This record gives sequence, structure tokens and C-alpha cells, in this order.
Amino acid sequence: MRFSLRLILTITLFLPLPSVGQSTSPLDSSLEDNVYTNFFFRLRYPYSASWIPQSMAAIDQIHEVNQGCFGASTVQASVRVKRSYNLLTLARNIPGQGLAGRSRAILVIQAEELASDSGIRSGQDCAAKLTEHLKKKRFTAVGDAKEVQLSGASFYRQDFKGTSAAGAALYESAFFTVSKGYALGFILSAPNQQLRGLMVETLEKMKFF
Repeated sequence: MRFSLRLILTITLFLPLPSVGQSTSPLDSSLEDNVYTNFFFRLRYPYSASWIPQSMAAIDQIHEVNQGCFGASTVQASVRVKRSYNLLTLARNIPGQGLAGRSRAILVIQAEELASDSGIRSGQDCAAKLTEHLKKKRFTAVGDAKEVQLSGASFYRQDFKGTSAAGAALYESAFFTVSKGYALGFILSAPNQQLRGLMVETLEKMKFF
């Protein structure tokens, strides 16, 4: 009896334990003290107080060009396209610029689950898909997609230049990688190149953990 009990205890000690608190959804995240944390992709992105997180209603109004790498809108967490998620949208009003003396910069973090037949295997594939889609949206690619490192992870960056529906200039940069079966993207849109450059620099503060 003692031998059997000891054997059971020994086997139990070596059995794999279920992981505690393991995230199973790209929407598993927090937003606190100007830091966005995503527990599924295990990333943290800090931002300044001048950037305001947007509600779903506001996102519907301000998103015109931020599209998923399949050319489908990802502006709602409630998923207009199956398995496509808007993780975070930040906006910043820019006074004194734009057609009416005001404009807005936007930063979006998005994710899309990759189907086995999607043909998307890398961030480069996703950037190419977005480039193809934005040709229909008054945007042209600036140069070719280039591989960059963000917090030790390989992303592909593609820059764009285009115009809004009102005819105002827009400068956009998209960064894509593939992680856990998803295309993970950061899309930055600004009314001028200088601000777009500053937005790109904020991605260097992002950390994977």
C-alpha cells in the first residue's frame, strides 16, 4: 500500500501541469497608464498622453485606409471579417494642418488569423497583399517592403503615400510579422512625413516579453 501510494505521488510530480493564465485570444489585453499590453502576442506598447484610445463608434468614423492584409476592414473587434481583429486604435488631433486647419494621425494594431490556403507565410507576404489592396484606395507604395527588427522580432515595413477622401495628403507606414498563426500589423497614418517618422520611432519602445 505504501509502495502504491509512493508510486502514485512520484508519477503525479512528473506529470505536465496545465499552464496557468495562458492566453488563447488576440483580444486578451489591457490598457493602463498609457501602456497597451497584449497577453496573446506577449507585447507591450507604451504611448504618450497626446494619443487617445478610440471607441468602436469613433473607429468606424475615422478608419478609411487602415485595412487588413487581405484587403478587409479590421476596424471592429466584433469582427466584420471572420477571425480579423482590431487590437488598438490611437488617434491624435493635429491643429493647424489639413484642409480645414485640422487633421488627425492614427495608429492601429491589428491581427488576422491566417488560413492554410491564404498564401500568407510572412510579414513580407502581408505587406504585398496590403499594397495590392491600397492601389484601389488612392495610395501608392513608396519603394519595396524592407525587413526591420522591432524588439528582436522580424517585421516587414512598407511605406505609402496617398490622399484622403477630402483630397488631403496622407503618409502611411505598415509593419507586419507572422506570429502564432496570425498576421500581426502596426499601421501608422499621418498628414505629413515628419510626424509619420516620429510615430515610427515609437515602435522602438515596443517590447515582446
